[in-house]
Amino acid sequence: MIKFDLHTHTNFSFDSEQDICELILRAKKLGLKYLAITDHFDNSSKYSTPELDISRYCQTLESFIGLAKNQSVNLLIGIEMGYMPAQNSQNEEIVRNYPFDYIINSVHEIDGIDCYFPEYHQGKDKRSSYMAYFERILDSLDAPYYYSAVGHLGYVIRKAPYNPKEYKYCEFEDILDKILKKIIQKQKILEINTSADGLQEPTIPSLEVIKRYYELGGRLVTFGSDAHNAQKLAHNFETVSKILKDIGFKYYTITKNRQNFEIKI
Repeated sequence: MIKFDLHTHTNFSFDSEQDICELILRAKKLGLKYLAITDHFDNSSKYSTPELDISRYCQTLESFIGLAKNQSVNLLIGIEMGYMPAQNSQNEEIVRNYPFDYIINSVHEIDGIDCYFPEYHQGKDKRSSYMAYFERILDSLDAPYYYSAVGHLGYVIRKAPYNPKEYKYCEFEDILDKILKKIIQKQKILEINTSADGLQEPTIPSLEVIKRYYELGGRLVTFGSDAHNAQKLAHNFETVSKILKDIGFKYYTITKNRQNFEIKI
């Protein structure tokens, strides 16, 4: 049975109009025990307009904790912190001063361009486009602030213009192994993101990457639908649960108050 979703967005994100109360009620209907709201914060990005008002955001989420509890849902105060190297110092201060239960470390931008948009790929072949993204992911793992999980590893392929969009693990084996080994060494969680519309596989990262993570000793995995509307909440989780079981994973990892605990798959 689905028990949680740790990657969701509301109208605090520039790309979502989802009402918080409706999201909580949908979580109740689906039987979720844990719901993390993780709205975007890409510090000083040209895409995030208006930029997230973190103080108002945290206060608002705190005000919904009681309502969620009445629906038997544990509401986690989360954030999707876009890795912006030039803002590391300010981001470190934000993470230190605000009561986030759960922080997703995501890479969206390379050199000021979000890899979701066609302009990122212009003038690049598939290898150079994806390699730049993976190198930024590797750099982000050394962010000088706390984070819980590494979000949507492979985000760069979502709207890529190449045919096929997907890559084979062997094409990027060296850099991917460095990333996965560092995630394991730092005891961070690998997010299994189910926002994969238009892709050949139901998850980001790909099945090959998830299997390799397991082979290297990685055991910390969690689920996030990346839902920008309530109907996408917990999307495709049952399918992905079976995939993880078949690989050998026995537990999901959930973070509350920045402490990890396990739920059996």
